[in-house]
Amino acid sequence: MRARAVAVLIGSCLIVDSDCVASSGSVAGAGPVSAATVEGDFVPFPPARRQAVSPNGRYTLLVVSRDEWRSKRATAQLLEAGRIIWERELPQEHGPRYFLVGNDGQAVLFDEWANVKSRHAIMLIDSRRKLERVYPFDAVAAILETPVRAIVERAKGGWWLEGPPSLDATHQVVLAATAGRCLVLDLRTGDISAPRPWPPSCRQPG
Repeated sequence: MRARAVAVLIGSCLIVDSDCVASSGSVAGAGPVSAATVEGDFVPFPPARRQAVSPNGRYTLLVVSRDEWRSKRATAQLLEAGRIIWERELPQEHGPRYFLVGNDGQAVLFDEWANVKSRHAIMLIDSRRKLERVYPFDAVAAILETPVRAIVERAKGGWWLEGPPSLDATHQVVLAATAGRCLVLDLRTGDISAPRPWPPSCRQPG
């Protein structure tokens, strides 16, 4: 199998083969996406340090490997103005596939880095409201009311997502395109839904 490297904007950095270089712009609130696309199930290790910045610039969510992936565990840190608000080891092997952070410091992590059915398909950590939710893939499939095979066949980013999730215009809702539908995560409650009609801003190109 052969991995094909691509360049991806992460915050104000551009990831090219795991190197971070200055970019001319930024993608506010966009969590790190795959530093490579893959053919088959093989997925190269992610960069040892990735970050997402909230749209208002107040919070930074870091996902790091402290041993250059000699172990499979990543550590997450939420920073406010450079001060660590919380820190924890993540359950996802090699960290999440995607992640982002809201304007109130809500950290949202999606899937495992590898293309596997995950017990941590969506993970929300909101230390301010003492709110934490974890949704396994089976719960996501139940909300979508879509056969698992149909979800996986349309996936382009990890096990079930069609592309990187994003915050909506209010920055209080996360939109994730999957199975030709839109999964919505409300950052205020931690609830997920799949409304119809789904928001146009959720649609993935192509």
